Amino acid sequence: MPPPPAGPIDGPDAFALENITQERGGRQILAGVTIDLPRAGFTALIGPSGAGKTSLLRLLNRLDDPTSGAVRFLGRPIVDFPVRELRRRVGFVPRNRSREPRGRAHARRQGDCHPRAGAHGRNSASGGA
Repeated sequence: MPPPPAGPIDGPDAFALENITQERGGRQILAGVTIDLPRAGFTALIGPSGAGKTSLLRLLNRLDDPTSGAVRFLGRPIVDFPVRELRRRVGFVPRNRSREPRGRAHARRQGDCHPRAGAHGRNSASGGA
């Protein structure tokens, strides 16, 4: 099936979710969600832990399918797209789940925090001179 034409920003919404219900393990995660996500700009999903934000996002590249309702991508039912093609067109970047404070871990990754003086070629006896 050919992809929809790449059109102007004022074309159909990037995604349209219509009366979405999502259940997992016998528990309802999303109930009756209807939302349009525009092609341009930013959309923020804000809510407490367990509100269904990630569950909703997982529907956008078919990491999950809704229990009921319809998801459309560029005006077409998302199920019309082969999963591989859809995932090439729709990025999904999960949030960082690290519980370690950024400072020390970030410094280690950047090479700025070393267990001994002189790691940057400085002479620890001379105070880095």
